[in-house]
Amino acid sequence: MLIIFLANKPVNKYFERVQNIFRKQNFIYDTTLLSGGYQLSYFSDGPYSIVRKEGKRAPVLPQNLTYGETPCLTIRKILQELELKPSDHFVDLGCGRGLTVFFVNQYFHIPATGVDIIPTFIRRAKILAKNLGLTQVKFI
Repeated sequence: MLIIFLANKPVNKYFERVQNIFRKQNFIYDTTLLSGGYQLSYFSDGPYSIVRKEGKRAPVLPQNLTYGETPCLTIRKILQELELKPSDHFVDLGCGRGLTVFFVNQYFHIPATGVDIIPTFIRRAKILAKNLGLTQVKFI
């Protein structure tokens, strides 16, 4: 079941309306909540299909181009062991959709940068960061 959040409230009744929007465009974002905007940004085309499509033009061998996301709870556990300071800066090489970058910035309150070779991932993450007003989140 897909639950979309707007203004911190589940709004399942808008599911059909959102589907209609996505039939007309490939990308939409929700500026009211990071998780809601993040989910909406990949509603119509998943990250695996994006990697398959854009990976053909990537400057790496196909067998070296894989997609996977480390769960945020795992990232949290690893970074808690590092005892981060406000002066630290997190960099995620191969950030994919940028979820870890957003999470680290919001959870640990440090600047975070994501780097990836898939243009769609970077473009969408930049739009989300801008519309959410996250000035300490960058994507390259």
